[in-house]
Amino acid sequence: MVLMFAQNLLDGSAPVSYSEEPPKTRKLNVEKETNAENNAENNAENNAEQIESLRDEVRESKISTDLTLKELINELREIRKSQTFLQEQYDTVQTQLVNNEAEMKLLKTENRELKKAVKELQVQTISNVESLNDLEQYGRRPCLEFKGLPYSETEPEISISHRLRRVSKDHPRPVIIAKFMSRKVRDAIYSNRYRLKQSNKGVAPGNQIFINESLTKKNRERFNNCLRFKREHQYHHIWIRNGATFLKKNGNSNIIATHSDKDLVRHKIC
Repeated sequence: MVLMFAQNLLDGSAPVSYSEEPPKTRKLNVEKETNAENNAENNAENNAEQIESLRDEVRESKISTDLTLKELINELREIRKSQTFLQEQYDTVQTQLVNNEAEMKLLKTENRELKKAVKELQVQTISNVESLNDLEQYGRRPCLEFKGLPYSETEPEISISHRLRRVSKDHPRPVIIAKFMSRKVRDAIYSNRYRLKQSNKGVAPGNQIFINESLTKKNRERFNNCLRFKREHQYHHIWIRNGATFLKKNGNSNIIATHSDKDLVRHKIC
C-alpha cells in the first residue's frame, strides 16, 4: 500500500485515499501467517526427522553392506583356497597319470620283449626236443622190435638184444629190442615183415609175431595219434620209416608224412 502511494506521488497522479484494514481482517492475516510459520516449522521438523531416519537407514544399510561385503570377501578367500587346493590336487593327479602312462608304456614294451623272448625260447625248445628225438631215433636205426617171438638162446647177426617188461597178460611174450650189426640185414628183415601176415593166421593174438621199428617215446606218441586218425577217418595204410609215420587213405590219394608235431597240427591229426 505504501509503495503504491509513493508511486502515485512520484507520477503526479491523484493521491489515492488510504484506508487501514479492519482489525478482524488483520487478525486473520496474522493467524494465517502464524499458521504458515507453524506449518513451516512442523514441515522442517518432519523433514529433519525424515532426513535423520534416512541417515539411520543409510548408516544401518552401510553397516549391513559392510558386513555382507566382508562375508563375501571371506567366502571368496575360502573359494580361492579351495581352488588352489583343487588345482594342486589336479596337478598331482595329472602328474601321476603322466607317470603311470610312461610306466605302462615301459611295461608294455618289456612285456612285448618278454613275449618275444619266450616265443623264441619255445621255438628253440621245440627245436632242441626235435633234435634230441631225431638223435635218439638215429641211434635206434639199427634196431628192430620183435613182438611175439619165442625165447631163443642164439640170435645171429644181432649185436645186442633184450626183452622189455611184459606190459599185459594178453601179451605173454615181451617185446624184444635187437640191435643188428649190419644195417643191410636189419633193412632186409624189416622189408620182409609183410610175410608174417600169412604165418600169423590162426595164431592167438598174444602169440602173433610183428616186426616194428624201435621208436622213441615222442615218435611212438605221434604214431599212436596217426593210428587213431587212421581208424576215425577210414585210412587204409599206415607205416613207419626211419621214425616218421606215414598215412595213405587209398591207392590214389596223397601220402601224409608226419616228421614232427607241426605236421600233426597241419594235417589236423591232433
